Amino acid sequence: MLASNEADRAFEWLSPFYIRPFESESPRLNTPLRKCLRLLAAQHALHFKQDNVGNIYLSSPGRDPQLPPIGICFHLDDSKSPGTFEGALRAFFALKSSSLICGVFLTGWSSLYEKGLGHDVWLGRSAAEELYSSYPDLKQFALMTDVAEFSMSATFEIVKSRSNPTHIRGSPVLVQKAQEAANAVSDVSTSSSVITSDSRVPEIRIEGDHAIQLGTSVVQAYSGYIQAIFDNFD
Repeated sequence: MLASNEADRAFEWLSPFYIRPFESESPRLNTPLRKCLRLLAAQHALHFKQDNVGNIYLSSPGRDPQLPPIGICFHLDDSKSPGTFEGALRAFFALKSSSLICGVFLTGWSSLYEKGLGHDVWLGRSAAEELYSSYPDLKQFALMTDVAEFSMSATFEIVKSRSNPTHIRGSPVLVQKAQEAANAVSDVSTSSSVITSDSRVPEIRIEGDHAIQLGTSVVQAYSGYIQAIFDNFD
C-alpha cells in the first residue's frame, strides 16, 4: 500500500510535466520533467544519473550489486504515450520496495522529435557523436558518463491502457515468463508474440489494463532467473 501511495503522489505531481506542452531551456528537450525526476530521486533516496546522450536513470539497488539491473523504460521528451510513462512510474515504485536480488532502473530515453534516439545509442545502433551534429540539443550532455557504462539485463516497456486482452510482445525468455505470470492470475487474458532482434538485451512490451500487475510479476521472475544464471557460474 505504501508503494501505491508513493506512486500515486509521484504520478499526480509529474504527469502534468509529461503530458502538457512545455516551455524549456531547449525547445525540444523536456527540461522541466528532467528536473522533476532529479528531485524525485532526492526525495526517495534514489540514485540519479544521466549519460552522454541525456538518458536518465533513477536506480533502486538490489540485494546483489554485482547483478545488472532491470530497466523499466519510457520516452522522456515526447508526450505521445502517457500510458507508458504511468506504467513505468507505477511499476518502478512497486518494485523498488520489493527487495529484489537485481536492482531496478527507471530509465527515461532521450526522444527528440518523437524518435527514440537515446535508446538507439544505448543499443549500439547509432553513436553519440553522430547525433550531436544532427541534434545539437544533445551536445550539452557530451561530458557525462558514456551511455555504454549503463548496463541492464533486460528492458521493459509497461503500458497502462484499457486494452483487454493484455498484449505481450518481446524476446522469447521474457514472453515465456509473462505467459507463466499471466496463467497464475485467473482474470488476466493475454495475446502474445515473440520477436527476434539484434537487441543488446532481452526486451518486452506489455500493454493493457493488467500491464502494471503483470509487468512487475515478470520483473520479479526475471530477477530470480538472472540470479540463477549467475549462481551457475560460481
